[in-house]
Amino acid sequence: MKKPEFDNSDLIRLNKFISNSGICSRREADTHISMGMVTVNGKIITKMGYKINSNDKVRYDGQIIQSEKKEYFILNKPKGFIADLKKKKLTKSVDELVKLNSNSKLFFEQMSRICSGLLFFTNDLRLKNKIINSRKIEMVYHIKFDKTITELNLNQIRKKNNFLKDKFKFESINQIGNKFKKELGVKVYSTSPITLIKFFSTHNLIVNQIDRVIYGPITKKNLSRGKWRRLEISEINLMNML
Repeated sequence: MKKPEFDNSDLIRLNKFISNSGICSRREADTHISMGMVTVNGKIITKMGYKINSNDKVRYDGQIIQSEKKEYFILNKPKGFIADLKKKKLTKSVDELVKLNSNSKLFFEQMSRICSGLLFFTNDLRLKNKIINSRKIEMVYHIKFDKTITELNLNQIRKKNNFLKDKFKFESINQIGNKFKKELGVKVYSTSPITLIKFFSTHNLIVNQIDRVIYGPITKKNLSRGKWRRLEISEINLMNML
């Protein structure tokens, strides 16, 4: 784990240290400090503007805090690999594709082996929580099914779409691809691949592959399958605005 970055005097304000860890904003950190939820070297600190150095041990609500460099990157996940934070030692896991010189604990969305496309990683807890609670992240998927999608299928899906407000709603859904009409392009907001797979199964449509081609402000442009890259500053700023 990297040590926190400190200013020239080797001191940093306690609220900034907490904010840098990704737990909350500086203003929220001030509230937690005033409530006596933060300790430094075992001592409860409630003083505003309190400063610490690199050797101090800071705990919030009993848990030790590590202030670390924020990581933001995107993977173009291939089909056949799995993304699961809970299961360890899986074969063909996204961990095999993403190699970082970092001990950071990274958040990423769960994706099964039939899922492919854009997968976002970060250790920024504030952004993670925003993503989990957001309903504003535009997502576009290319979905391949086991059989032809008929006009009746589409009409039934569009009809049901009017009753999906609490879960998700299709902004658009259209047939794409070849003459066999086994593929759909869908646009939704803040909807996981797993949610879509379950939805289509209620219409007796089995998803063979679901590929995410747009994730908020991020696209797959110049990102080959199985490759990853760090986000640009402009992309990080846009993600934080979601």
